[in-house]
Amino acid sequence: MERSLTWKITIVTQFCLCVALFVALNIGHSIDNIHRSNTIQTNPNDFYFVSVGGGSRASNHQTLLLKLMGKVIKLYNAQFVVNLSELGQDDPFLQNATHHLQSLKVPWYTTSILKGEGEELGYVVKQIKIPDQNVLDVIFYHADFKQDNSTGSGNHRIHRLTNLLKASTSDWRIVVGSQSLEGCDDGPQKSDLYREFLKYGVDAYLSAQSCNGNVQKEGMTHIHNITEMRRGPYFTSINEKRILHSDVGNGFLLHRVGSIEIVTYLVTLKGEVVHQTSLKQGGRHFI
Repeated sequence: MERSLTWKITIVTQFCLCVALFVALNIGHSIDNIHRSNTIQTNPNDFYFVSVGGGSRASNHQTLLLKLMGKVIKLYNAQFVVNLSELGQDDPFLQNATHHLQSLKVPWYTTSILKGEGEELGYVVKQIKIPDQNVLDVIFYHADFKQDNSTGSGNHRIHRLTNLLKASTSDWRIVVGSQSLEGCDDGPQKSDLYREFLKYGVDAYLSAQSCNGNVQKEGMTHIHNITEMRRGPYFTSINEKRILHSDVGNGFLLHRVGSIEIVTYLVTLKGEVVHQTSLKQGGRHFI
């Protein structure tokens, strides 16, 4: 009886070790995929951050994703992570990530950052200094776009946000929200907020939701990472000519911010860069 129990324990232990080795090898291979491909160009003066969709995931996918993100954060010295979820601080992925990656000491931001300090205004601004004396404004906008377009309080929030954008002297402006900027039936030209973004120089919008159709629309370029649940993240470049949809499963976005361009890379769970988009100051260019 004891031999049988010992034998079973040995088998289980060996199996667990094999699984751990498999995960470790796959993470190493994933990083090599990114590093050897030279797809992601590096510059000592560039600034990096990561965005990822929240929500529940299968345990093995979550483990691989967190380890891959940890490696990429270290490799590119990413300065912060944006977790995109309507659940805010209660998002299960955010809670697991901040626990497992706490040794990296990288701040995690989410739309619920607005509770308290920015609840009345409807937004909070994080001004981030980047190399070459440039400034990146990350604006967390907490509102229901459809409601904002039809209510007095919503109009006041949009007005305050407009004044902020009008007064901004930053080099780059990215707005972060949990909801989509436009619907599938209503083009972006029908969104008051989109028109304000376009008028006052917002470069991009990061969100947890977007239009679900494989369609092209005037006014935006759109790059995102989705699963069957369409958790995002979605990166919408303002003032582009089309929307790009790509199904790649679990993954995240790595953003490289420079003095003249922002390049966003869509990284899969295998560590492969399958899409990228480039925003240039004084004009936009899609790759």
